[in-house]
Amino acid sequence: MTAPSFQSPLPLPLPRLGLGLGLVTVAATALLLGACGGGGGGEDGGARPAVTVGPTLNFSPLSNVSCADGLVIQINPSFPQPFAFQGAGSCAVLTVSAGAAAGQPVMQPSGPGRVTTATVRVGGVTGPMRFLRMRASFQNGFGAFCCSVEQIGATFTPQANADTTVTLNFPMGWTPLPPPTDTTTIAFNDRIALQVLAPNVPIPGIWRQNGGQESFLNTELWQALPLPGQNQRGVGSYSGFMPAFNFQFVPG
Repeated sequence: MTAPSFQSPLPLPLPRLGLGLGLVTVAATALLLGACGGGGGGEDGGARPAVTVGPTLNFSPLSNVSCADGLVIQINPSFPQPFAFQGAGSCAVLTVSAGAAAGQPVMQPSGPGRVTTATVRVGGVTGPMRFLRMRASFQNGFGAFCCSVEQIGATFTPQANADTTVTLNFPMGWTPLPPPTDTTTIAFNDRIALQVLAPNVPIPGIWRQNGGQESFLNTELWQALPLPGQNQRGVGSYSGFMPAFNFQFVPG
């Protein structure tokens, strides 16, 4: 499959979702890297004000899909859907969207800076979780790679039926794309993911199309995190799942 142009502005359409074959991952990573620019990030952000990245938490996290359920395979217009790779004891989700240009919430930072805190909303069933800083990379001649784990936040258990805010202080790296003739430089964007550390705890969020696809909102699922220093695809992707967390981002 030919990767979409990494110089194209958002939005970028996503293909039909598959079983971890890399087709969705390439497109989703293109969405991650599509607006690359600026410096490497990770400084104190100066005096610039924090902005909220992610959805407004004005909805109930009604999804009951857990890590043990596995990957949702969206072959029907809505639930019920089949599942694959069942039985995982934990899992991580990373969501990207086409952002405001397509009337979607902006799910990830659009440049370098620092994520200071994150807020997650859960329903009546809760359990241990932690936030991750993951990295999507691109190199001319090789394409997109998603993702590696760059930083792991502290484990916490959100309060049931409430919003819980945790401190992260994650430096978010963001480097510009190299010119087409540069085949050695690796560009990267850092992204925020949430890992649920118990098999039967619902992944906080809602299915906006009741389990059906939604082209400009894509979630990647990992059941095992990449080893340090390694890039690893998730087991697959699905669309239309809106995670119930957002975070404060200080550009810089």
